[in-house]
Amino acid sequence: MEPCENRSQEKVQEGEYGFFWQDYLDATNSVEVPQIMFPHVELTLQSGIEIGMSLEVPIPKKENEENINYWVASIVMACGPLLRLRYFGGDDRSLEFWFNLTKEAAHELGWCIKNNKKLEPPDIIRQRSSDCIEKLSEFLKTARSIPSEMLSGDGLSITERIKQGMKVEVSDILHPYKLWVATIIENVGGRLLLRYDTPGSSRKDFWMFCTSEHLHPYGFTSKSDSNWFLEPPSSIVETHTYEEWKDLLESTPKNYDLPEELFHNIINHSKHEFKIGMKLEALSPTDQIKICPATVIKVFDDIYFLVHIDTYDELSKGMDIEACMYNSTEKNTWLCTAGHPYIFPIGWAKKHNIKIVHPNGWTPKEDEFDWDEYLKDTQAIAAEEKLFSERQSAIDVGFECGMRLEAVDPECENVICAAHITKIVDNLLWLKLDNYENTRPEHIVDIYSLQIFPVGWCESNHYPLKPPKDYMEICKQLQMPLKEEKKTNVLDIPISEPRSSLWCPKIYFNYRCFTGPMISKGKLATLPKAVGPGPVILVMREVLSMIVSVGYRSARILKVLQCDSKPDPGYHLEVLKAKHKNNTYRASVAVVTSGDMVADFCRNICKKLMVCPNLFGPLYVPENECPDKCHKTSKAKFTSVGTGRRGKPKGYTSIMVQKPKPWGGRRKRRRGRWANREKETHEDFEQEDEMPFMSLDLAKHVSGIEETLDGRPPLSEIDIMIQKGLEKGKQKMEEVLIV
Repeated sequence: MEPCENRSQEKVQEGEYGFFWQDYLDATNSVEVPQIMFPHVELTLQSGIEIGMSLEVPIPKKENEENINYWVASIVMACGPLLRLRYFGGDDRSLEFWFNLTKEAAHELGWCIKNNKKLEPPDIIRQRSSDCIEKLSEFLKTARSIPSEMLSGDGLSITERIKQGMKVEVSDILHPYKLWVATIIENVGGRLLLRYDTPGSSRKDFWMFCTSEHLHPYGFTSKSDSNWFLEPPSSIVETHTYEEWKDLLESTPKNYDLPEELFHNIINHSKHEFKIGMKLEALSPTDQIKICPATVIKVFDDIYFLVHIDTYDELSKGMDIEACMYNSTEKNTWLCTAGHPYIFPIGWAKKHNIKIVHPNGWTPKEDEFDWDEYLKDTQAIAAEEKLFSERQSAIDVGFECGMRLEAVDPECENVICAAHITKIVDNLLWLKLDNYENTRPEHIVDIYSLQIFPVGWCESNHYPLKPPKDYMEICKQLQMPLKEEKKTNVLDIPISEPRSSLWCPKIYFNYRCFTGPMISKGKLATLPKAVGPGPVILVMREVLSMIVSVGYRSARILKVLQCDSKPDPGYHLEVLKAKHKNNTYRASVAVVTSGDMVADFCRNICKKLMVCPNLFGPLYVPENECPDKCHKTSKAKFTSVGTGRRGKPKGYTSIMVQKPKPWGGRRKRRRGRWANREKETHEDFEQEDEMPFMSLDLAKHVSGIEETLDGRPPLSEIDIMIQKGLEKGKQKMEEVLIV
């Protein structure tokens, strides 16, 4: 374990130089493996909350009502803890509402009956559906409830619910039904560092992904049938005496506090027909680049069997299968099913021009390994090809040579490296770890291996990545103009291209950053800390809807975001809404469709809204640690709009455009104390929860609206509402001044 820890420390030091995947992809003209092709990662991001599930939510109190009543609502949209709900009995979409699980108390179906709470519909639902109470009992017979653990506040995704210190039961590497208790030491995005419970101070730490079928909930053996039993792992059983292991087992606590929905990863494997003594080809467990002759040495049942990498001295000269069983370890034996990804029928390697590594102690008569010669010499039979399950092609799934990803170092599982695919055969990928010299060979993994991850996985889970050894030199060769051109071209990549990712990272609302003249800091602070992860379009639509909702004038923000032309490739038009009094206003907004474009998209929206570029986006910003130093920088840096020769906006810090004063200079002397208040508002408006004045001309510059031939922009319904609001505010102020 010591060499591995040293290499892990080296990895941390290299990461301090700052490796950015996007720069490296651009410099090497390569693409990453799409995130959707890592189902184990996708599974950890899912919340378990599905559209159509129902729950019991509190309804607004009536006057003089002390107790809180509840009513049943169903989910019509889910984005992390933010749910779009519809009351039972209310089929009108106008009655839908948003519900935040992190801020409001909701309960699973049946909670009210158990706790003597009253289920009563809101008045508007009773008016629309007078018989909703009578129909509720029939609805509840078939309704799906949100599991109670989803409402506990401990997190929605699998990863969030797995806590350090939890105990689990782990399958033995050489026996499918033998388990032992282990403790979770660390949880890195669902990749768990486990430690077997042992009688003494000796420890056996190892990594296992939370979706592995070899991971079971604590107490699984006691609740299961007689096939499963607790026994010390084969790898460490010899480190302590039988009595010590027995005493530990008897002293193990019997309380099972682990959430029942976790680690139920048992897969229904197809039955096999392998027999003891059959020969086949297999990947070496210790050197995962070698394809070797192997033998079936044990059959547990019609699901599981053991395959042992051949050593000629064991299988000749009278040595039997029992001797192989005695010498079996995790370094030379696979626990297999018919669909195991690393066993193959005889002739598979030759068919794909892969050289077989002959067994130690046996030398072929010719230079190449010959199966007929080997079978005759060992007096064995070959496993027929029909015994092996059909394999899914990696190319058909979408993998391509040259694609980039992150992969666990097979020689040290503490280390995760930048890697790329060098070869593809059937279901197998040949990976080259980019941080090592060319003398380090590739290794082979299955397309569904739990040891590979998408680009950016380490960064999103705060785990150090060992970068390519030459990334600094490669990125330096990328000239700045070429880099900008490359980033521009990313927008032209259609969503079907491998570069696109349909999954959006978590989007943070950094409300302590500068909020500008259109967004209320107080309202922004009431939003969830983050939204997502989830599908890109869904997450970004919800983020923009939230930003619109916390504006001083929501319709003004809609006007800034309005897209009046055909959206660029890589964008999709979404209709956002804003309410003002009894009116609803809509705007078509171009929303990004690819995960690799989210960061730039958020910064561009922040620029349009004249706020700190980090106000919302995939970057979490602690207090007073904004990369753009918005708490120290002049606010004019963000609120000024630069103009070019044709009067179009250019950037943050270009030519200053002074904001016109609201009511002109003629009334300045008459306004007295009102002038001082207005001055204070403009000097530090980000701390006020009242809307600072911003002229329509400035709003026009921000939104990039072209003028018509007569010099006036066309007025939309949002323009008219904004103008009316300003005129009404001006009229009220004048009335006050006259008085």
